[in-house]
Amino acid sequence: MIRRLGFLVLVLATTGGLMLSARALLGHPPSLPVAIGYLGGYLALVVLGITSPWLQMWGDILCSVPGARGVALTFEIHEVTRLEALLRSLQAYDAQATLFVPASLLPVATSLLREAAEAGHDLGLLAAPEDPWLFARSGAHIDEELTRGIEAFQEYLGARPWLLRSSGGRTSPRLVRAAFLRELTLVGWACPSAALADGVVLRVEETVRGTNIQRSAEKELWRKLSERNLKAVSITHLLGVS
Repeated sequence: MIRRLGFLVLVLATTGGLMLSARALLGHPPSLPVAIGYLGGYLALVVLGITSPWLQMWGDILCSVPGARGVALTFEIHEVTRLEALLRSLQAYDAQATLFVPASLLPVATSLLREAAEAGHDLGLLAAPEDPWLFARSGAHIDEELTRGIEAFQEYLGARPWLLRSSGGRTSPRLVRAAFLRELTLVGWACPSAALADGVVLRVEETVRGTNIQRSAEKELWRKLSERNLKAVSITHLLGVS
């Protein structure tokens, strides 16, 4: 429903802009405040679509699986030390998760990532985390980044990734199309205001690296899952993929 609403709002806003342009061409332009206000509102809508993957404004992005059991926890891993601590935590809570890692981490964390896969965790490609503007790059540049990541997975882990997350979860029509052509499933997360419930994909953000704040935040997450009798699962499990 949210996706249809987001796409519908985009279509209606675009149609309204075209109608205003047509009126201007016919000699009935809107007033300057109306034109500026409409343009500002349209640009804000586009930015919202880029930064809010749960709206799925540009195409299919996995944010929830209606009817599924469990909560798919997703983590974006940038450092080996973070990966080690996270795997210990997941093991302690008997939980599975989906770990998105950049191509640059694969050479230095190969054994740990293999252990994670053997423990039932999903491994996905985190595309160009150092480039927050990846979504705005050319199609050729995006394709090059995805190709580099896929080849790194195949070289170090012996498997092709099928899950993808872009830097900060930001998306665009070019990125959605590139993921589709590479047979990669773009993974977002449920709306932050949505209730914690079965079938949702949750992004667990890293708060402050190297402090107790991160551990406290994760303990609070485990507490909430336990209170609601929810199980942390991988995306593979959530989708029922063998």
